[in-house]
Amino acid sequence: MTAASVLALCVSRGLQLAPLGEGVYVSGPKPVRDELRETIREHKAGLASLLRAGREAEVRAFYRQAFARLGALYPDDLIGNLWPTIVAQHPDLARGIDTAEAASDAAALAYQQGNAA
Repeated sequence: MTAASVLALCVSRGLQLAPLGEGVYVSGPKPVRDELRETIREHKAGLASLLRAGREAEVRAFYRQAFARLGALYPDDLIGNLWPTIVAQHPDLARGIDTAEAASDAAALAYQQGNAA
């Protein structure tokens, strides 16, 4: 899982994220479950970088569109359950999404650090 996919998961669960120092401030209508809290901690540096780079709106738009399309294919799955379905039924697509997210995260970090090509 990449920072962008963690951000998308948080967004799909109605959470608001904001960079806070070297970490991330999380708020929302419901308490964050321990499993998701740990995932956020594991990706806090990448999440903070995405949020500081102003990429949250871009990530939200991408996932809103992607999940709308995939949700039409799998109407019985809720958004939170869709990713495991994609991984199980479309592993090449899942690997492609992970690869693209990792490249995007790396490019955003490089740009933010002044190392853009």
